[in-house]
Amino acid sequence: MLEVLVLHVWRCCLQIELDKCIVPAFYVYYAIFCLFDKSKEETKLFRLAKKTAILSGLALVATATIGIGVSNADFAWSGASVTPEESQKMHQTVSEMKDQLVDAILGGVKYDTISYSSSEYVNETPDVVYWNDPTEPNRKAAKFNYAKNLAKSLGFPIVVQRNDAMYVYAEFGDPDAPEMVMALSHLDSPPASVSTSNMPRWVRSPWTPYIKDGWMYGCGLQDDSGPTLATLFGAKAIMDSGYAIDRRVRVVMGGFEDNSPSNRRIPLKNGVYTPTQDGGVTSSFYDNWCYKLRHQEEMPVGSFTSDSRFPVIYGNTVSWNCDFTKDISIDDGKDFSLLDTKLDVTHYPETDKTIKHIIYGSGVMVPSRAAFTLRIPDDAVGSTSSNGDKERMDFQAKFNLAIVNAGWEVEDFKYDYSTANDYGCKNVTITIDTKKAMETPTPAYGSNAYVRMMYGLSKALPDGLEVKTVAENLSFFFAPDGVEDVRGYNLGCGGKHPKTGYEMMTIALGYSDTDKISGEKYFPSPYDPVTGKFTARLYTRSLWETKDESNAKWMAHVTAFTDKGWTKTGSMTPPTGLPTLYAPADSPLVKTMFEAYQFGLQQPGFDDADEIFKNATPLGTTGGTLASDYYGKQIAYGAIIPGNERWWHAPNERMTVDSAVQMTQLYTDGFLALARYPGTAGAQIVKADFDGYDSSRSELAQLDVTIGTYQDARNEVIFDGAKVVAATKFNIPVFKSNLTSTQRSDYIALGHEQGGIYLNVDSISEDLILPLRLEMKLTPDSIGASQET
Repeated sequence: MLEVLVLHVWRCCLQIELDKCIVPAFYVYYAIFCLFDKSKEETKLFRLAKKTAILSGLALVATATIGIGVSNADFAWSGASVTPEESQKMHQTVSEMKDQLVDAILGGVKYDTISYSSSEYVNETPDVVYWNDPTEPNRKAAKFNYAKNLAKSLGFPIVVQRNDAMYVYAEFGDPDAPEMVMALSHLDSPPASVSTSNMPRWVRSPWTPYIKDGWMYGCGLQDDSGPTLATLFGAKAIMDSGYAIDRRVRVVMGGFEDNSPSNRRIPLKNGVYTPTQDGGVTSSFYDNWCYKLRHQEEMPVGSFTSDSRFPVIYGNTVSWNCDFTKDISIDDGKDFSLLDTKLDVTHYPETDKTIKHIIYGSGVMVPSRAAFTLRIPDDAVGSTSSNGDKERMDFQAKFNLAIVNAGWEVEDFKYDYSTANDYGCKNVTITIDTKKAMETPTPAYGSNAYVRMMYGLSKALPDGLEVKTVAENLSFFFAPDGVEDVRGYNLGCGGKHPKTGYEMMTIALGYSDTDKISGEKYFPSPYDPVTGKFTARLYTRSLWETKDESNAKWMAHVTAFTDKGWTKTGSMTPPTGLPTLYAPADSPLVKTMFEAYQFGLQQPGFDDADEIFKNATPLGTTGGTLASDYYGKQIAYGAIIPGNERWWHAPNERMTVDSAVQMTQLYTDGFLALARYPGTAGAQIVKADFDGYDSSRSELAQLDVTIGTYQDARNEVIFDGAKVVAATKFNIPVFKSNLTSTQRSDYIALGHEQGGIYLNVDSISEDLILPLRLEMKLTPDSIGASQET
């Protein structure tokens, strides 16, 4: 049950522009002295006030009474929706800025911002970094200067840089608005992009950008200089529109996400070196360390990073990668037994190796190409009369029928009956090329040739072969009824988030590996003809949030294989880790950004969007890790559109011009949705001191003040019959420590209990954390005022 605290209003200012129907603002400045004036008698209300601290997660309600005839009807608070007209205008503004946007993105590529990290720090000086590459500070300073000048040229009224080789941010909005939302991304690139194996693959210098056939090429175009600069243009489109916003909008551009300097580990308190045991705090990434701890910048109530994928990435998954083997040597010498297997990515013309170089320099891949060689009857001579040829044709007809029934393109499948071979028998090689390679964290956005091969073989192979059993097992797990399944439902580990319906599992059958000597990407062959063993390698990522759930689902997917006679290699002990949640799946931040994404797709310009693009939902994956230091206040939103390439840390990094425009348009929808109150109010927070919490600005990150914190509470306020104009309730828990990526859902579920993420209520002193200022939205209807009032 909520306890209600009624505060006296010290100063009240009401502004209503009825003629324009503009959402007005209601500013409340608290007379906190009324609570702490010890000369006053400790009334029942005062004693209640001391126990009703916001940090305890209870409710605080501010009320004001003025004689303007308030109706008893519920307030019709304005929501945070973006109208179609607003979205279309912003999208059109971005389209009109296309040349400027492209020039800015390509201009950013010209700066070498590879991050080589630093040696371990040897003293306690926060501003001293010992660089492995002594040119790095100057190289980064040049890129930051470029970003700073770009922001100024775009007309941002506030452009800030604290240090030549540190982040830059640009901001617009009412300077007095109590809350701020932001995008924080990075301008640098990792050393893998220019590694010994990757550097020779670049068609041109990594820092010589160019456009070819609608594609922009250059280092950092996808990860993450291009998207970071696109967020700046997305914010500019809103700024130029003149649309009403409730919160200030800030774009922060860092430069050290990849290989962060090691002095990010220096614990700070109030911006000064302080040992951890004395309250010093560290941060995972140098950009975040500089922003939050060194310079103690303002914390957003909601934010995103452009360093991953659309629509929303709300957490980093846990790896369950497993291998399962099955002995099929009993098939040796039989017709249609397996002779060889090869997995690969789609082959491109030898005259243009650009795409292959991108793929092979990038992350772990799902096979888009598979070639399986099978023995065929010795009397198959290419005619229609022999029994062997009839068996061969029957096999091929069944395979083709399976492909047609699954709705796959027949031309993606080829049969080679070449007699020139090393197998000492007649054979056929079936090649499947889906032409849609994809990285393993998002297999749903690609097409797995290996899975399709298994489905075709399960329908076409004659009975009595172990390889048919393998094909039937794997097609049941990963392509039931010819529909690719990357969610693990037939493995027993799939499922949806109970509150949101978002998928909890991602599984890819087969994935690339990296040669430890050459650095080349390759796909291990599923079948070893020497041992006669077939291996199913699973690239598996889990979002199950509690240890019990995770262990049960892990064991279910292992048992699904072992019950069918497969052997798991390695340990039978479930993984110990749980996913890193940047924000809960059902948080207002995830909901707001996902709805903004869906809304943006409904606007002109996205009519031809891929169905994968349209049907994508929030998920957990790799990337967007800057958000791990802003628990509950930051998720990843973009930059890569579902179904599009995401070749990162790779040579010939590229992005289409159209994709750059589209992602910037989606940023406008996300920014505008964040910048408007989804509820009734916003606030600034009073600093306070109590055991376990310090009043430094940087530790405001410990307050769970998010975009959903303030809500309409009028129905919960009873004030002896007085007319209440505005009321809002607060639920602002205080984390027991500065949150890091180690915070898991099981800690969240414990709440204020022992081991939970919030301070224990019983251990809290009587100090309070209160809003310094409230801003509440009123409309004529909400206060029962006529247009003449």
